[in-house]
Amino acid sequence: MLRLRSALTIGLGLLLTVSAHTSAGEPRAERPTYNIGEKWLRSDGAYDLLRSDKDRYIFSAGPGQEIHLTRDLAIARFVRANQVVEFDPPVTIGWPLQVGKWGTSSGFWRTPDFSTGILARFTWSVDAYEDVQVPAGTFKAFRLSFSAAPTSSQLEARWPGRTGKLWYAPDARQFIKAEGRSEIALNDFQLVALDRPETATAPVRPPSPRAPGPPTPPGPSPPLAIDIRHPEDRAAFANPATIVAAVVTSGQGVAKVVVTLNGVEVFQQPENPPKPSVLLTAPVTLREGHNTVAIRATAADGASREVQRTLTYARPEGASGATTAKPAPARSRWAVVIGVGRYDRPDVPALRYAVADAERFHDVLVTQSGFQKENVLLLTDKTERKPTLRNIKWALGTFLARSAQKDDLVVIFFAGHGAPEIDPRGVESDGLAKYLVPADADPDDLYSTGLPMDELATIFSRIESDQVVVFLDACYSGAAGGRTFASRRTRASRIDDVFLERLTRSKGRVIVTASRANEVSLELPELGHGVFSHYLIQGIRGTADLDRDGIVSLQELYQYLEQEVSRKSRQAGGNQHPVMKGELEGVLPLVRLGGR
Repeated sequence: MLRLRSALTIGLGLLLTVSAHTSAGEPRAERPTYNIGEKWLRSDGAYDLLRSDKDRYIFSAGPGQEIHLTRDLAIARFVRANQVVEFDPPVTIGWPLQVGKWGTSSGFWRTPDFSTGILARFTWSVDAYEDVQVPAGTFKAFRLSFSAAPTSSQLEARWPGRTGKLWYAPDARQFIKAEGRSEIALNDFQLVALDRPETATAPVRPPSPRAPGPPTPPGPSPPLAIDIRHPEDRAAFANPATIVAAVVTSGQGVAKVVVTLNGVEVFQQPENPPKPSVLLTAPVTLREGHNTVAIRATAADGASREVQRTLTYARPEGASGATTAKPAPARSRWAVVIGVGRYDRPDVPALRYAVADAERFHDVLVTQSGFQKENVLLLTDKTERKPTLRNIKWALGTFLARSAQKDDLVVIFFAGHGAPEIDPRGVESDGLAKYLVPADADPDDLYSTGLPMDELATIFSRIESDQVVVFLDACYSGAAGGRTFASRRTRASRIDDVFLERLTRSKGRVIVTASRANEVSLELPELGHGVFSHYLIQGIRGTADLDRDGIVSLQELYQYLEQEVSRKSRQAGGNQHPVMKGELEGVLPLVRLGGR
């Protein structure tokens, strides 16, 4: 019963259908639209828009925590701690919002307590347009009031109904605050920060003329400061999931911010180059009882500062810590497929077939290998979301981290340039850092614009799945003629692949590269693909099913790639040998032929 009350209040105005009762008053709010990657930073979690399927927006704050919305922002499905509430049929809010507008609706809500559904009646109204203060700031917002009651008198004793309020801010393009009457406080939330793309730097104005005389000495640089926006110190929570939001500033530039929970590091945000102001948003999960959250910031000059908050989580009375036992879920399969053919900088050579490689690999996963289309994210020159550094990190470190669960299989594919850059202070014995090169990379500053291979270790740690396989059709030799280049800062040298062994020390992490460290990954016009990608695609289509059991294992696939890629590259006058690094327990079934 408590779960139903929670879901009804969390949904708030998202469940509303408008009738023809409106007012001509102003102002008004038009219906917002959202793009993949949109982020809602709320006190009950950091929700990312992971998928946009037909008439659905699917926001996730991590495995087992999702909100499915229609285009009219009606809630269709809600998941919290793997408990599912569904709304059938989803209803709508009457847009545009205006003060005086009201309406009623009814529908079935299915919950673990009411598996067959409960028919309820909603009444709602837009009561005011007012200033609302939340941790993210002060906004002009529409206040919606609502009430919900069962249509059956037999249910009134068990569920007498609920009332609540919801605020929608046009400037924020989202609901910024919710209040509801319920024993479970997770119904209430506030917007703690706005996630907005970086804006263009304002033009520099020339200094004002001043009278001749000795120059004015510069004032002291602003010290390192941490302004915590959420949560307040000694705050009490009835839901373990929340978010830490803060603004960190320094005249010397902020180099790194770290968040610890009860002495354990749970979030790290490095800044390269250091920035004068950094917005920190870190999701945390509290343990029952008292918790200590610490934010530690480091400036570019080495100065550091730490602030702490003491938080308390108490499970609501009547809520059980035990969850209903369920059979183990069937393993889901997730993938991110990336192909970079054209680069923003003209001094980075274009690749003819990287996009074709990614598109074909994506198609084979979806149509022949049992991957659900909505579980496979494609980034290429041709897709709406381009393979920039920001988008690649979001796809790998957010989409996969918030989607894949422990028993799921995760596949990552990258076709594009790899490149080395001199890094004598690094951990590599050859003195070279290795990078995957996104579309917006600067070839002479890969440190701040490329995706370092060491970042894969961080990405691996963010993904809950026990089985992550990475295919890289790129190389790092810096030689001409393949999927690599060298910046003008890099001289030809002997490159080793020790970094691959370091990245795959954790169990269940495997990287398969197209070539050895000093070799070149080839693309051939006769294939219309990179050599490695061509045989990878053929292999997962069934050619690599060496024992003909209808399953292509990773081990079978690698054996097939070793043989075919080496043979074809020799025919083309090259020398290319795939490499696999990682640790697995037993045979890993990669795809089941026929999409099973």
